Amino acid sequence: MKKLIAAALALIMLVPLTGCGLSKLTNKGKADADATVSAAADSKLTRGTWQNGSYTNDYVSFTFTPPENWVVSTDEELADLMGADVGEAGEDLSGVDIVYDTLVQDPDSFDNVFIMYENVNIFGGAIASTQAIMDEIVSQMEDSNDGTKYTHIGNAEYAIGSDKYLCAEFDVEVSGISFKQYVLLHKLGRFIANITITDVTGASLDYYLGMFS
Repeated sequence: MKKLIAAALALIMLVPLTGCGLSKLTNKGKADADATVSAAADSKLTRGTWQNGSYTNDYVSFTFTPPENWVVSTDEELADLMGADVGEAGEDLSGVDIVYDTLVQDPDSFDNVFIMYENVNIFGGAIASTQAIMDEIVSQMEDSNDGTKYTHIGNAEYAIGSDKYLCAEFDVEVSGISFKQYVLLHKLGRFIANITITDVTGASLDYYLGMFS
């Protein structure tokens, strides 16, 4: 039962990114597209690495250090959960649509943090602003008809590493379980860095952001 609940909580974050509606962003937001394009636009994207309890990836500017009791999913577990090949260490994944990089969770509460990267090609190859992409994600989450109820609380910006991330906050209800979910986005050239936080225990967002430096 615990594994089923954990899998359900982890997979919820994928719902807004798999719908065909994202293709309509091809023209939306071009006028206010992000002015700064990171040097990552010309960098290859590989899976991040874990060392001494901390995650790093050369594509992003942060280090992620979860609590010591949290468990990092193995590549095999992540591949099984996502139903997709997650790539080998050091492999250039720049041509992949979605790179499922790392999923870490509290084994007792199922609070979890999922870090992934989405190729802008899945948005119809759009040069859209982060705000436009987030607006579409919020719309799809609120319109979800899979039995999960998302209530969008609002958006805010937070610094993670040396970059600003746009964060959407949601109240989520599914199968009698209520929890918070935060989706944080930052556009890095050809990819959108996506940090999705699922909070079951009622911890503050600051608690999770404190894991990043």
